[in-house]
Amino acid sequence: MAAALLGGLTVSCAVGDQVTAVSLPISPQIEWVVLVPEAESSTKEARAVLASTVPRADAVFNLQRLGLLLASLAQGRADLLRVAMDDRLHQPQRQVLFPWMESVRRAALDAGAFGCVLSGAGPSLLAGVLGQGDAVAHAMEGALEAVGLKGRAVSLAVDTLGASWNRRRQAPVDG
Repeated sequence: MAAALLGGLTVSCAVGDQVTAVSLPISPQIEWVVLVPEAESSTKEARAVLASTVPRADAVFNLQRLGLLLASLAQGRADLLRVAMDDRLHQPQRQVLFPWMESVRRAALDAGAFGCVLSGAGPSLLAGVLGQGDAVAHAMEGALEAVGLKGRAVSLAVDTLGASWNRRRQAPVDG
């Protein structure tokens, strides 16, 4: 909810029964392609495949990538996204639920995405691109179709404003 209210790249954590959140600047040069497969997925099942403990090396690996991800997004360094979006804590384990994930991720990277990850518990995938992501969206849809599944990929900009009671989007007025 914090991301919807604050907009942008929002980082939050629970502190007791309160939530502390801050919206960080994010470069408008980076857009996001989201592939939404027409496949059902259960968050409960996706959580069940995760280990209850993780090796220290994997925790450190992911924390390093988190810092790099925040810096790369703030500075518009899309070239760092491939490394920054790497993961050892949930994607390898969820591969069993989404066996097509790696081929779609590879197709996104081959088409020009700088990074591609499983979005949350899945089954959606998220790819970072510079500028228009049409080629990446098409490649992701094609890779999914090649394994017998359908889905839709869309290119999205980040909403940096967040929710507002007074915000209205109006079309330009002619002459």
